[in-house]
Amino acid sequence: MCRSDQTNRDITFVAMPQGYVARFTSALINHHAGCLQRVMGCSEAMAKEITLRQLSSLYNNQNLQADSYLIAVQRLEQIIGGAWYSAQMGQAGILHWIMIEDIYQGNGHGKRLMQYVIQHCQSVGAIGLALHVFAENEQSVLLYRKLGFAMIGKEMYLQW
Repeated sequence: MCRSDQTNRDITFVAMPQGYVARFTSALINHHAGCLQRVMGCSEAMAKEITLRQLSSLYNNQNLQADSYLIAVQRLEQIIGGAWYSAQMGQAGILHWIMIEDIYQGNGHGKRLMQYVIQHCQSVGAIGLALHVFAENEQSVLLYRKLGFAMIGKEMYLQW
């Protein structure tokens, strides 16, 4: 048996433990702000402010809804990443954020997590799954394309 087969058997998906939410959120803020800083050419402070506003708005809209999920990837009793998404019958699900800890990337855990999210969205009757990804995040774009996602638009930004 190859190493990745053994690793995949050690993976489970659980409700995200409260103690991991802060780390998950911090990673989201740092990653998103870093991408904004690179693509927009803005300061770190501005990128974090934009990210925090977007996250706050999204969190406030999703926090009270029963169709919002925080799922963690657990490997040998250790949380190694997670996903935040929404899904309900008759509507497209929305992947708000997905993350695998840096040291666990490249082992198929992100793919397994995405497959779990897709299957869960299908099981609640969602009609598809939408997500946002920065074009510069080539590794994620490649993963999403391999899973069957299609590019449906482009975001544009005007800087002055």
